[in-house]
Amino acid sequence: VGEGTAVFEQGARHVMRNIAGKNLANPTSMLLCTAMMLRHLQFPSYADRIENAVFSTIKTPQGHTQDVGGDATMDEYMEQVIRHIESN
Repeated sequence: VGEGTAVFEQGARHVMRNIAGKNLANPTSMLLCTAMMLRHLQFPSYADRIENAVFSTIKTPQGHTQDVGGDATMDEYMEQVIRHIESN
């Protein structure tokens, strides 16, 4: 965008409007964008914790939301991510 400016965009803000409010969204890209922003702001340890928790979550079938062939709700996915953050 310009010197001293950064944008962190998951790139999918206009898709899947039909699932709004249904607890079906996959928050992976938003979480990874958050990690990129934290790294840019010089908080790499927080970025690492989020990335590691997301990657640990998606390695298990229980961490798959419907859009990637699983049956986890967004809340269930986020609960798993939080558990991974708290356990490390």
